[in-house]
Amino acid sequence: MVYFNPGQKIKRGQYEIIEILGQGGFGVTYLAKDDKRKTQVAIKSLNVFSLQQRYRDKNGNSEGFAEFFAEEQDKFNTEAMVLATFDHPHIVKVYPELFQEKIQDAVLSCMVMEYVQGRNLQKYIGSQGTFSESDGLKIIEEIGTALDYIHSKNYLHRDIKPANILLRESDKKAILIDFGLAREVNFAETMSLTNAKTPVFAPPEQFENRSNFTPTLDIYSLAATLYVIIAVDEPPYIPLPSPYLNAKIMLDLKMAIEPPQKYNSQISQKVNDAILKGMELDYRKRPQSMGEWFGYLGIEKPNPPKPPSLQENGDIIASLPPEERFGERLNLKTFNFKVVTTNRKGEIIKRRNQSARYFVEDLGNGVMLEMVEIPAGTFMMGSPENEDGRWNPEGPQHQVTLESFFMGKYPLTQAQYQAILGNNPGSFKGDGSTSLTNQRPVEYVSWDDAVAFCEKLSQKTGKNYKLPSEAQWEYACRAGTTTPFYFGESITPDLVNYNGNYSYADAPKGKYREQTTDVGTFPPNAFGLYDMHGNVWEWCEDSWQDSYINAPIGGSALNRQSDTKTMRGGSWGYFPENCRSACRYGSYRDYHSNFIGFRVVCVVGRLR
Repeated sequence: MVYFNPGQKIKRGQYEIIEILGQGGFGVTYLAKDDKRKTQVAIKSLNVFSLQQRYRDKNGNSEGFAEFFAEEQDKFNTEAMVLATFDHPHIVKVYPELFQEKIQDAVLSCMVMEYVQGRNLQKYIGSQGTFSESDGLKIIEEIGTALDYIHSKNYLHRDIKPANILLRESDKKAILIDFGLAREVNFAETMSLTNAKTPVFAPPEQFENRSNFTPTLDIYSLAATLYVIIAVDEPPYIPLPSPYLNAKIMLDLKMAIEPPQKYNSQISQKVNDAILKGMELDYRKRPQSMGEWFGYLGIEKPNPPKPPSLQENGDIIASLPPEERFGERLNLKTFNFKVVTTNRKGEIIKRRNQSARYFVEDLGNGVMLEMVEIPAGTFMMGSPENEDGRWNPEGPQHQVTLESFFMGKYPLTQAQYQAILGNNPGSFKGDGSTSLTNQRPVEYVSWDDAVAFCEKLSQKTGKNYKLPSEAQWEYACRAGTTTPFYFGESITPDLVNYNGNYSYADAPKGKYREQTTDVGTFPPNAFGLYDMHGNVWEWCEDSWQDSYINAPIGGSALNRQSDTKTMRGGSWGYFPENCRSACRYGSYRDYHSNFIGFRVVCVVGRLR
């Protein structure tokens, strides 16, 4: 079985596994000692053994499991990055840290969470019996505010149940956990939805191949949870729907859910009716928001707390370390975007919504530079030996751990270069663009030119701008993926600007543009970075070395006496294999051509 063992140390010794806290069909959660934070944390990874069994049961064999597992790992990485942006007192805290660990033949992504010491509601009522109505309402109010916060960010939890709500031992506060089924949704659309669920607490629409993606789904499950914790003290929670008589069957047969007062006569009429209203089998008859359902319960409409700001609570910010206060002063904003995934034919097989934080640097003359937050994490740098197009300088693969940093949303444009250095060496000007509006990437810049730009920008802003290290570049490019491209198994000229006369894997040939394109023309990766594949090669800080032997493992650059520097990402005139996340080349530091540009990073220390 593919599990971490008690006493095993991972992430180069930072974490020591203590025990398994819980496991299910998709994930395993461990209790671990954190040597860096000097506390205990929870670490979650995919449950490879369970996923293998599920896959074999469904398909009759293991053929194709590797691709299936890669997709599940991609979902897991997305979940981790999303949860790290959540900030609510009744949602388990997920640290902005995602690392990979090799175990047997698998490379597992791991997310790190706060360890909430306490019992879940299922265990609690199993030993203590049901809660009083007032205590049950207090729990539901706390979890309801958490769900309202999640819904405001266009997410659904989709697995609300007593087992996923913890009562923290220290203060008896309710904490929502296990976002393994959470998905970002568009509440205005009807879209496909995976069939994963906990049957007893799932509304009828969750048993269908399609669902209407509204908060009513979580409202049903939370109402069912309230039913259980104040009226029924043990599984199978009869008279609630069961795996044998689920809510969809009840809806089709026009059956009604029995009132909780039948099983606990002490429940008030208001709460009894509110539970039944929240569990209406027809979603159109349910309250359409958490605030509306709270009205039936007699609870004030939830107001998710805002994170403290410098203006609202100067004492809190003043107590933070300087590097964290700096993060507040950046005035971070959030932007939304769509991410696509491809197969070996370069076909888009999945689309999903994503968001990221960023700040804007004013370069003058109306020219702005957008810098995207890249979370801390650990990844396997380099390419596996069987990757198509691989060459020796991409190995050996090795684990690298990085602190958070900011990276340019796009390759540096000609307008941005002009605004800081006063000249524009770019050869592809675009149609009708002036120097200060040109959104083509700057090219014909040497490594020395790029360093000079960073130095001038740092002087102007008072921040630490520089070229990315190779590790920063590849980590940011991959954005949690392990495939050749951040899109997936292959690319086409519809997704990347490269020499379309050539193809990769099973993808078709396509258009060869023979020049750069405006930055941001093609879809971004899961961190919100554009054009990491193709368009222009990008200079990195590192000196060139033809292997990763003795390469840095902490994210820093390899700096030694050398006139040859490293560049990454491929370009408009190169082959698709040169655009892979792991591909790397070296060139003289004073060399310039219309194939080569750069992007910048900004390091500001830890962020809140």
